[in-house]
Amino acid sequence: MDAAVRATNTTGGFLHGMPRRKGCTWLDAYPLNRRPPLARLLERSVYYPASGTDWRPMQYLHPHFGSYLYSDYGMEWERIRDAVQRIPGFTAVGVREVTAADLGVRKWAMPQLQASDGTPDHRNDFTKPFFGLWVILESPRRERTSLLYLCEDGVRIYHTLYVACGVVPACIALIQPGHAFGGNWTNFFDPAAPLRRCVSGNTNGPPQFLVHGGIGDPASYRNACWTEYRELISPLEPGLNLWRKADQ
Repeated sequence: MDAAVRATNTTGGFLHGMPRRKGCTWLDAYPLNRRPPLARLLERSVYYPASGTDWRPMQYLHPHFGSYLYSDYGMEWERIRDAVQRIPGFTAVGVREVTAADLGVRKWAMPQLQASDGTPDHRNDFTKPFFGLWVILESPRRERTSLLYLCEDGVRIYHTLYVACGVVPACIALIQPGHAFGGNWTNFFDPAAPLRRCVSGNTNGPPQFLVHGGIGDPASYRNACWTEYRELISPLEPGLNLWRKADQ
């Protein structure tokens, strides 16, 4: 994708074949001194595990979806607190610290694992203490977008929040999740690994859309990592593609 098209998309261009965002007007007046309304944050959300500070899914998709849940257990609170104030294309109009209790979580639960899966405990050298930040962002078009950032394992979050609440995100982003040298205990790309099993095991099915990509040869991402995503909606940039789940 050339630079002109990429710039249009990252500043709010509409992607052909995608739904328009809806149900986000409540963000205009919701007081940040109240607990985050978890059900609203999960509905029609974009989930990005092992996200780091990669804001591209939000930049590309905010004309279509208004709520984002990012997670990464290797991030420091200070780094994310500062980074959310400088997301290109957005202005942070409110930031609130969030505890697990604010989300109704007593314990982050893990789905049943197989002996060959390993556990997040294998990467305690990389894991940082839990924190949560809820950020309300505003685009140049004065559209408000929610970003919930949690320092916790991506599989635990999906199982504890989405599966337990019976909610399916609209889209999941799997981009260079760091399973080789980046500190991730599991390979999110692997269709037989815990994240995919957790997503597939949700009684309401998997998300409709997938953003998939990474560094290296763009040809490596010619096909989506999970086989149910076979319809290419749009190449967002070299090595980063947006897919739709195939109808059964």
